[in-house]
This record gives sequence, C-alpha cells and structure tokens, in this order.
Amino acid sequence: MPLILAIGVAIKTRKAIIGLFLGVWSGGAIYRYFDGVDLAASLFNGVGLPSYEPLNIVVGIIIAGFWGSIDALQWISESVGESVFNMQIILLVLFLGSAIAMIWKLGGTLAAAEKVTEYVDSKRKAGLAAWLMGIGLFFDDYANAAIVGTTMKDISDELNMSREKLSYIVDSTAAPVSTLALSSWVAFQMSMINTGYEATDIPASEVPSSFLIFIKSIPFNMYSILAIVMVGIIVVTQRDFGAMLSAEHRARETGKVNGEKAQPMQDIKGELGDPIEGAPRMLRTFFVPVLVLLGVVTVGAIITGYEPGRTLREILINANYIFTIVVGSFAMVGSTWYYAYFYDYMSVGESVDTSVKGFKIQYITKPLS
Repeated sequence: MPLILAIGVAIKTRKAIIGLFLGVWSGGAIYRYFDGVDLAASLFNGVGLPSYEPLNIVVGIIIAGFWGSIDALQWISESVGESVFNMQIILLVLFLGSAIAMIWKLGGTLAAAEKVTEYVDSKRKAGLAAWLMGIGLFFDDYANAAIVGTTMKDISDELNMSREKLSYIVDSTAAPVSTLALSSWVAFQMSMINTGYEATDIPASEVPSSFLIFIKSIPFNMYSILAIVMVGIIVVTQRDFGAMLSAEHRARETGKVNGEKAQPMQDIKGELGDPIEGAPRMLRTFFVPVLVLLGVVTVGAIITGYEPGRTLREILINANYIFTIVVGSFAMVGSTWYYAYFYDYMSVGESVDTSVKGFKIQYITKPLS
C-alpha cells in the first residue's frame, strides 16, 4: 500500500517528494490503525458514551492519520542512523523555510506588514514599525531581514529615512530576535549545545535537554537583548550617531536615501517571486500558522514529558523538545498548505515547488553541519 501510494502520487503530481512522504505517512497510518481505533473507543467510554464500532473505526482512522504523520517524521529522522538529532535539526530548518515561503506566497507577511504600517506618517513611526515587524518575524533571520527590508524601504524612502538607518534597524532585530525566539537559529544553537555535551565524559542519562539549556542561557545573551533594546531607544529618541547620523543628514538635506556607493538590499521577491496575484491579504494566513506552531509545541512538550506522578515542572524538564518542535514546524507547513488548498490559491504541485524554494533559502543561509 505505501509503495503503490508513493508511486501513484508521484506519477499523478509529477512531484516525487510528496509521493515519497505520503508513502511513509501511509505506512505510519496503517501501523497506528488499531491503536487509533482502541484510543477512540477509550475516549468515548471515558466521557460516558456507548462504544459504537463503525464510529470508533472512523474516528480511529483520523487519529491514526495524525499519529502516523508523527511516526513518519520519527522514521525519517532515524533513517540516517545514529545522527538522529542532527537530522531533526535539518528537518526543523527545512520546515521553517517551507512555512516562511508559503506564508509569503499566500500574502500573509504583506498583510501583517500593511497592518503595521497603516498609520506610519513619520520617521519615528516608520522606525517603530520596522522594529515591531522585526520582533514579530522571529522564525528566521534571513526571512526577517528580507521581508522587513522589502516592506519598509518604500515607506522609509518617502519619509527620507536613510537606507543606512533602515539597515541598522532591520539587522539589529533580525539576528538578535532569531537567537532568542523559536527559530531556525535556535535549532542550530541546540545542535551546538548537544555537540558540546557529546564531547564531554558526562553519561548520556545525565545530559540535560539542550532546549532547557538554551532557555536558561537567554538572560546571558546580552548582545541580542541589548541590540533589540538599543534599536527601540534610538527609534523613539531619534538620537542617531556616527555614520548613521551623517547618512540621516544627507537624506534630510539632499533627499538621497542611498549613499553613492550603496548596493540595493536583498529582496525576498528575487528568491520566491511575488505573492499570489489576486489573493486577498489576510492576517490569518500569517498568524494561524504561527499559533499552530506554538500550540503543537506546547501540547507536544506536555505529552512527551508526562508520566504519572510528575509535576508540571518535571514534565517540562523531561519533554522531548527538539522532536516536538519538528512536529510543530511540520504542522505549521500543513496549515499553510490548507489555506493554499481551501482558498484555491495553489495546486499541490505549486505548494511543493514553493516549499522546496523555502528549503533552498534555508540551505543557502544556514551553516548546517
């Protein structure tokens, strides 16, 4: 069955990637079928409803489908042999890239940007808008810089804000925010933490969760914290300094927002193209995928860390965060595919192509190892 599905979908869609994944997923769904039916019966009995076999089967199939997707991700991670953690990091980075690309094509990022910049009529407000957008787009530093820079440059040009100052605002929020929030760079940091522990003589059973170590390290990440705060201070007070002050004088007095030797900022349109033509700009295509990511990670942490008798703190300490985040990022991609299909914005093939372009962006900009 998995083999027939993989080959059939690949031939039908001419996209081998989706066929291969659905083949693995169908294996997981079949593997979990009886578990799903039993769980459905337990759920009905648990709330006092009679166990009705046909209904148990229908609900069990749905449960097996979701459960099978989790198994599929685990099997893909384990297919590389001993480097399961590194494979999970790669999957996380690729899924985040896919989600970023899909949200861009669906117009979600522009919808959020337009909402933020709706009331911008001064340099201070333009700076605040760029700062807030930079904090909000925390999934990836490259996408952050490309999207905020692309969105704000026309507005800042009209207000005679120098590109030097805009570049400072964008750059000093993109990377610092991505090193503090749930992003592809956090995944890379966790891989480095894990590698550091592997180089020690500490028994594997005593090695703490790399995610928890990352969380505990946040208060000591003074560069990122101060960089983000400093941008806010400069934007609000309008107290520029150094070369940025000279650039602001040039932009205000001559109207030249770019210096003589300046090169244009990189545009995400060059990588992904324009958003879908005619698609309405809906905030839900930006916020729903983000909420799906956060929701799945929260629930997954509780499920993977739960054991009878554990307190909430013990559950959070013992949760399998890295795999939970992989599942969350996968669900995030799934939510963007749902919108593409529900609103008839993209075919399955177009969604696959967009996701692969998101993969490429992450491969180019992340030093995966």
